[in-house]
Order: sequence, then C-alpha cells, then structure tokens
Amino acid sequence: MEYQENPYTRRTQEFFMDNVYAEPVKTSRLPKILSIVLMVLVVGFVSTGILFIAFNRDAENQYRRNDPTPQKVINRNKGSKSKVTIYNELGQMRPMTKPEPNDETGSVMVVTPWFSFPDGDTPLYEEISQKDRLIKNIIFEYFTTHTKSELLQTGEKTIKEELTEQINEQLVMGKITKLYFDEYQFFK
Repeated sequence: MEYQENPYTRRTQEFFMDNVYAEPVKTSRLPKILSIVLMVLVVGFVSTGILFIAFNRDAENQYRRNDPTPQKVINRNKGSKSKVTIYNELGQMRPMTKPEPNDETGSVMVVTPWFSFPDGDTPLYEEISQKDRLIKNIIFEYFTTHTKSELLQTGEKTIKEELTEQINEQLVMGKITKLYFDEYQFFK
C-alpha cells in the first residue's frame, strides 16, 4: 500500500505557512465601543443614584412620616408585658403659630394628637378624661408660642417628646407613654 497524502493536510500547511508572516487579523472595533458605552452608562447610573440619595434627604425632611394607627400601636404591644391602650378623644386642633419676625400673622396648623398609656390603668384614663381641656390647652399653647420655622427646625420627634413631658407633669395618677399625631400640617 502506497502512502497517499491527504489533499486537505497540504492545503492547511500551505495556509499556515503563507499566513505566518502576514499582518495580524484586524478585529472589529464594535466590542471596544460597546464596552465604553456600557462603562459610561454604569457611571451615569451610579452618579445619578448618589445624587438622588443626597438630595432626597433634604426633600425627606420636608415631608413627615405618618405615625402608626392606634390599632397598630395596640397590636404591636399585644404580646409584650407592657400592653397599652390609646386615648384619641382630643380631636382635631387648629392652633396658629407665633408670627415670624418679618410676618404679621403666623401659620395655621392642623394637629390631631392622640397618645398611648398603660392598658388597664382606669384611674389614669379617668384623670386624662377630666383633664382633657388642660391637655388640649398644653398642646395649643405649645404651638402658639413657637414660629413655623422654629417648629420645623425642632422637628416633630422632639416636639412630641416635649409635649409628652409637659402633659405628664400635669398627671398625678400615671404617665402617658407616647404622643402621636394623626395630622400635622402647616397652612399659610
């Protein structure tokens, strides 16, 4: 048997021999362009996200987070040893804030306060019911002695703490645990 050379082997050898010193094959620029575009998009999204987060904090301070509903407060404390009940009979109040230095009149507010106190504390509930007008007056007086800008600068959390302290100073039979606002809005 005679050895026969495979015609394809010869062609392959010729191809490689001819192309050894040939110029490198030019690749398409498309993958490079796409990777640059992709990097620009990623940088754009990241920087937009950072800016959104940074500026959103300022915007967040202008909006209040709603307090939980009375039922949520009661349910949240159901399993714990310190069960609470709520007192929400104060109703909606509309105090006018102290005028700003360059203003003639203050801003009208709409506030609907309510608070929680230990569950089953009947003497405290009766005292709160009897001192309903006094508690309203404390809240009303607080807002009328501060300007809108002072109240905004103080913050709702601090206002609630200060009002809780002032109300508790007037109570003899017990203490309220926390003050909430269903509504807390300024109107010009």
